[in-house]
Amino acid sequence: MSRKQILFIVAFNLLIAIGFYLDNLGVGFSELSTDSQNAIPVCYKIDDPDLFKEDLYLNTLDNVKYYTPFYIETIRFFSKISEGDYIAGINFFATILHFLYGVLWFLGFYVFFKKDFWISFLLSVIVRGIVWLPGYEIWGISDLWTIMPRTFYIAFLPIPFLFLHKAEKSVKYLLLAFFTIGLIFNFHPITGIGGVLLFLGVVGGYCVFHKEQINFKALLIGLIMMVLGMLPFVMTYFTKTDTSVQYDLNDYALAFNARIPSFFTDISKYSLQWLKPKTLFFVLPILGLFILSFYKNKYKKTFWIVFIAFIFTMIFPLLSIVVENFINNQFDKNLRMSFQLVRAQKTMIVLGLFSLGILLIEAAKKFSEKTKAIGVLTFVALVAFSKLSVFNNIPFFSDDISRTVFPMFSEIIAKPESKLKPIDRLSVFIEKNTHQDALFADYFILRSAAKRSVILDGKGASMLIEGNPHQFINWYKNLNELKSSKNFQDSIQYYKEKGVDYLIFEKERKKKELELTYNEDNLFLYKIN
Repeated sequence: MSRKQILFIVAFNLLIAIGFYLDNLGVGFSELSTDSQNAIPVCYKIDDPDLFKEDLYLNTLDNVKYYTPFYIETIRFFSKISEGDYIAGINFFATILHFLYGVLWFLGFYVFFKKDFWISFLLSVIVRGIVWLPGYEIWGISDLWTIMPRTFYIAFLPIPFLFLHKAEKSVKYLLLAFFTIGLIFNFHPITGIGGVLLFLGVVGGYCVFHKEQINFKALLIGLIMMVLGMLPFVMTYFTKTDTSVQYDLNDYALAFNARIPSFFTDISKYSLQWLKPKTLFFVLPILGLFILSFYKNKYKKTFWIVFIAFIFTMIFPLLSIVVENFINNQFDKNLRMSFQLVRAQKTMIVLGLFSLGILLIEAAKKFSEKTKAIGVLTFVALVAFSKLSVFNNIPFFSDDISRTVFPMFSEIIAKPESKLKPIDRLSVFIEKNTHQDALFADYFILRSAAKRSVILDGKGASMLIEGNPHQFINWYKNLNELKSSKNFQDSIQYYKEKGVDYLIFEKERKKKELELTYNEDNLFLYKIN
């Protein structure tokens, strides 16, 4: 790679990183993902155990000991650099992550596509765009709402494959590859399972077609190294998460089904979600590689390695549903991981992008480097302007995969104070004007934005599925009791019995049971009398 090319890649990704940093200056907690809004209160609780005494899941840290400690400690670190400001801290972290994400994925493509600069650059742009995948999963990196444990993981996923590519030169690179895929697993274990399956699928495929080059002793040591890398989370999860059944399984099933859609435990329904244009964009290139392999013999082994990795990433997560049900039924356990593990399928899109790269390289063989550069830069320019209404009906450019790659220029130049939403301003008032132990209902953002306890919310309940099944069941029963209230007065009385001090409504409520405390645009804060 020439010096100009290196500078171009660095400058391009740095420009995007700084652009998103400026874009997010002055935003409030409402711009964060629900993952971050669940994680930040954990940080508060670690620093001040007296907070959240009546909260749904943060009444004790025992409920969240399994929860992505790497991400927790990362955002704590960056908040301290930002003088305790978690929004500024996450924005600073996001800036670094944006830069690393683009550079590492470019290097991954550049190495595997034999130094084809422009195709690698093109794919490094596409891999940034937000893709909505089955199981409410996403892939990509964009505004602050995309900065969460899974993005943290995806940014570093190319590293073990970069080591793997050099494994033919030295066994130490093979061992580094295995250890690294295990280590980054801790950043987000759900996506990490997908990354491990993708890695093992590629290694397994290579072993099938290159048996004569395989050092099986090194592979065995590598597997041990991978497990060692994964140990921090594995030890935490299985020592802190209770899988014994000391509650009514029917009650748990009802609570689980109320929070998690049924398709998460149905293999056929989950699989059918892939048959959509957005996801087929990543599946069809694999089919294209299959067709190409008939015309180009050199791609036959490549296709079968990709196909084996495809089986690993798509089929094995589905089998977790079957295995978990068997274990629970046979050993009287209540393992509750398959609804998470099945989401690991998303790493399959790496195989789709890899296959797309091969097809593009073949299609561009007759073009000069200058022509390829013009074509790729034109494409990137279209992506940059794809937010314009003229692109609204054009496939790909009208989708998030294109429109989320670059920051919004209008937001970059906007005044920071104008970026706060009503709920952000209301949260500031609540933190300053209510007691630390005041209890709220429904609005989970108040945990992170106002440091206040919240009950009866669905987002908080998700933290209890694995952390505290008893409390999770109680959440479901309490929610049903609230829904059974015959009228408004009964529901207010129920909130009062549960100790709720304040409620937020999106329209004014002139009721004797409520005292208007403050309103911010269409949000009204009431104290329960």
